[in-house]
Amino acid sequence: ILLEQIYRVCTIKAGEPYHY
Repeated sequence: ILLEQIYRVCTIKAGEPYHY
């Protein structure tokens, strides 16, 4: 879903490799 992409972008923006 879109939420998944948003989460990825948010994590990438934060500068931390967060893999949902």
